[in-house]
Amino acid sequence: MTNSFAAGWRQVGACFMLLAATGMIAATYSIIAVPLAEEYSPSRMVLMLAMTVLAGTCAVLSPLLGNLMDRFSLKMLMCIGSLCLGLGYIALSLTTSFNQVLIIFSILIAPANVLIGPLAATVLLSRWFVGRRGRAIGIAIAGISAGGFFFPMIIQGLLDAHQWREALQLLGLILIAWTIPAALMIIDQPSARGFYPDGSGTPPLSTKVSQSDQAISGLKVLSDPTFWMIAA
Repeated sequence: MTNSFAAGWRQVGACFMLLAATGMIAATYSIIAVPLAEEYSPSRMVLMLAMTVLAGTCAVLSPLLGNLMDRFSLKMLMCIGSLCLGLGYIALSLTTSFNQVLIIFSILIAPANVLIGPLAATVLLSRWFVGRRGRAIGIAIAGISAGGFFFPMIIQGLLDAHQWREALQLLGLILIAWTIPAALMIIDQPSARGFYPDGSGTPPLSTKVSQSDQAISGLKVLSDPTFWMIAA
């Protein structure tokens, strides 16, 4: 029971670290936008399109990638998301136009935001916790605010000490070093180690999955008007 309890809270810690990395994306864009604006001179509306592209792409990808989280290893998907995030910021440093910035946010940073963001953390922790699920997810989600608090100082320090392209490359390496170890701590299911949710020494009363609880296809979600109302 002790090992199971400790392993479960290690998953919370790993999710906290990963969510801190995703929490910095929106929180630090206003800092990164300054050198981007100086380099490419877009209008303010175009400059902020990066956040619009990020939000819109995440809305479309969430049901699709959420479906993959039910089918494939969360650990593998989180590792992929971690690499996408770090490589995304490194790729930003190599851009030659603002259109390329928007593309990078859509094909690298947005998928990373889903794969190591609140959706993935909720899926994982829902497997590890039942009675303490709200507490576990709440602690992990606090990582978003922590990342939004600490990473702006890190990024501003990098920009003060280096040219913006070098600063973003260093940021990408920092994010990879921050997220990959956390992703490698992930254990997809407590049963994979012979554990049970909440650190219990016995299995849950019922392990049957009802028809209504089974995975819903991404196509079915995208065809539901309710999804698009929420996304809008």
